Parts: sequence; structure tokens; C-alpha cells
Amino acid sequence: MTGRRMGLFLLAGALAAAALRAEMVALQSGVKTTLAAGNVYTIPFAEGAYTVTTEAKQVNARIQVRLQAGQTATLTLETCVLTPSGGAALDVAGGGTLVLKLDGKNADDLLPDNTFAVMSGTVDAPAIALSSGAVLRIEGSGSLRLKGRWYSRSEPFAPIACTQDWAAGATTPTVVIAEGTLLMAGSCSNKSPYGVSPLIDVPVLNMTGGELVCEGFQKESGVTYGSSIAWAYPEALMKTSQFRMTGGMIRLPAVQASNWVAYPEALAAEVQTAASGGTVFGKRVFMLDCADTVVPAACFQVKAGAALSEAERTADAEGRVLLDASRTPELVFAAVEDEAACAVFGLLPSPTEKGLTADCDFGIAGVGDTNTLAADEAERLVALELGLRLPERMGIAARSIPIAVFCHWQGAQDSEAVTAQVFPASGSGAEAVSFTYDEARRYHTARVVTAAPLSRGVSGAARFSVQAFSRDE
Repeated sequence: MTGRRMGLFLLAGALAAAALRAEMVALQSGVKTTLAAGNVYTIPFAEGAYTVTTEAKQVNARIQVRLQAGQTATLTLETCVLTPSGGAALDVAGGGTLVLKLDGKNADDLLPDNTFAVMSGTVDAPAIALSSGAVLRIEGSGSLRLKGRWYSRSEPFAPIACTQDWAAGATTPTVVIAEGTLLMAGSCSNKSPYGVSPLIDVPVLNMTGGELVCEGFQKESGVTYGSSIAWAYPEALMKTSQFRMTGGMIRLPAVQASNWVAYPEALAAEVQTAASGGTVFGKRVFMLDCADTVVPAACFQVKAGAALSEAERTADAEGRVLLDASRTPELVFAAVEDEAACAVFGLLPSPTEKGLTADCDFGIAGVGDTNTLAADEAERLVALELGLRLPERMGIAARSIPIAVFCHWQGAQDSEAVTAQVFPASGSGAEAVSFTYDEARRYHTARVVTAAPLSRGVSGAARFSVQAFSRDE
């Protein structure tokens, strides 16, 4: 009895000591931090560039990021292997943007550059948790292996997940995959209803580049599932209300281990349908504004190999042109403006014999008076009404688009020509503007007021121009 009591006492003492050692440590911008076990490292509402490493060793630690709207921070992972005993390895909240940069240090595919895996048997958590309108953007040349919720035998958790319930149509949090390689493993549950996790469970997912590798879904240790595992197939690889894929690659490697469930090829079409570009499960996807149509050859440029055949250029009922991954043609637009409009407004291009075109109109619909008193008429601010006509199939919901407005003066001599940005107030960059639908005009409108007066001491007439910018988050 004495020995048993001593053992219990020593164990309790060890756990208490570990709890006392846990600390909240603020990361420092511009400094590479080697993470230590038991700590929670924070980026508390501070922009900057942060680098963390565990020197390829498994460390029981976590990272919390809190950013306000408009703030952006970059977190570089350098051979960082986090295996926390409870909670997400990376927890991001607030209205700002975290750029997660994957630093490629390891050329061995069997040992990824970085790993986030939740090792708890009692605490359910994803590897990366997002909440409160956070934006996570993944960049870099390295890789990151992700696995959430380790053998807790409860509800399956996606490796990247929103920590709050969200309804269809929600616009935050957002994940943007721009570069790097994500090796992601989901998990299975033995509770009713049986099922497996998706890989990403957030309202908005945009994939513009990089590579996402589905490594399968791991069953619980020691749990008997019966002879059939058909029930375990996920309804979707990514659970989102808005999934947009304009580039990058999604792969399904073979799953060998007996306690892993592979993602079924039969459901690959669901992901391919949502993609408007990139390579999905061995198929190159092009999504066009057409149906059951042979797309003109002028819409594709083939740099290597034979030209696309008529069968290859035939779009299905959804407007998809699906090619083998070995075929890598590029889309050809009739004009630069058409390509820009598709990128900025999220349009599907329409095929024509001259190349792809965009079905929309954008510009200044009117110039008005702000009724702002000024001693000099030339110094008065100006109100601009912007107009945006989109295809009817895109609906009439309001749209937020980054905008910049410029004023141009032409004097008596060419040397007197002046161009100045008059919106937004910073005098540079762009500012998101909300466009609402005008039932009478049947297009979207927005009103902006110049942040600078017309006059810059130059005589002559003034004119305005407006630019809209794309944003992948």
C-alpha cells in the first residue's frame, strides 16, 4: 500500500509541476522562436513577421493568433512539429488575416517540413481552429501535415475547422490556399450517426494554387466497425458554403493501412463540379459559361503536344471541360479586359470564336455633388456613382469589391497633365465598397465620395476613372 500511495503521489506531483510550467509567451516580430513544451505562444493583436521552429522535434505546445479587422501578420513555420495534448495546435480568431508561410527545409516526402497533430484522448480539436471572422492564407514552398482529434472516439473533427456553428451562406472564417503542400488526414467516429470528418470545415474556401493531398480518414484504435465501411464515406471532402478553386491541385494517394478509410473516387465529381480551375483527382478542370457545347479551339492555347480534339473541348451539362492531368492548355481570352473581369468579379468566361469573354459591364454611372461647402468651387469633393452589371445567374445579393478612383486633369500643355488617386482616403491602394442591386436599373450600384478635391492647381477639364481589384479571400 505504501508503494502504491507513493506512486500516486509522485504522479500527481509531476502533473502539478507540468501545469505550473505552462506559460503564455508572446511571439516577437522579426525573431525566430524555438517553441518549448507546455507553453502557449501568442500573437496578440500585433502585425508583423513571426517565425517559429521546434527543430523538427515533437513539442507539446500551441499557438494562438488574435488579429483585429484590417491587421495582417505572417507566421513562418520552419520544421515546426506541434503535437499538443489538448486544444488546436494553431488557433486563429479576430477579423484580421494570418499568412501561414510554409518554409521548405526538408526534401524527403516521408518527413514533411511541418506537422500539426492533436494528440489528446480526451479533448476534441482540429489541428487548425478558426473563429470570429478570421482569414487564414497559406503560402510558401514547404509542406504541412495536418491531423485533428486523435483517438477520442467522439465526433470527427476536420484538420482545419471553424470552432463555431455556421449556416449556409456564411462568409467568415475563410481559408485561402495559395501555395505549399497540405497533407491532410481526417478522422472517423464510432458514434451514431457514423461518419468521417471532411478535410476542411469552414464557411469559405478558396484555392488559387498549391497542393492539397487527402491522406484518408483514420479509424479509431480498437473499435470494430463491422464488415462494411460504406457508411464512413464523407458527404463532401470540403464542408463549405463557398468553395472556389481557380488553381492548384487536389490529389488522392493510395491508402494502404487497414485502419484507414480512403476517399472514394465515386465522389470525386462533387469536388470537380465546384472547381473552376486547377487539377482535381487527376482531371484538369475548366468551368465555362456554357452547357453541352463544343468550345472553339480559339479558347485554348496548347504549348506542348497535340491540339485539343473536339471531344476534349466538349463541355458537359455543367459547363465543365475535364481533361487528363497530362493535358495542360491555357485559357485564351478575347481581350485583357475580359480576363480581368472574370478574375475580379468571379465570372465564368463565355466561349466565342475569338476567345473567352466576360458578360458584365462596370464603370462610372454618374458624377454628382456632395453639397459640401467650399470656398473654392474647384476644391469641392465629388460624389461618384459606380455601376456593375453581372449575369442574372449570379443573383442580386450585395457584393463587396475593392475599389480605387483616380482623377485626371489635362492642362493647356501635355506637360501639365496630372493624375491623382482620390479614393480611398489613404491616396493609395484600394478600399472595399459595397454594391447593392437597383431594381429599377437592374444592375448593382455603389456611391463613393472623393477623399481629395478636384483641383491640384492645374487648369483644364477633369475626368474620373475607376479600377476594381480581385481579392482571393
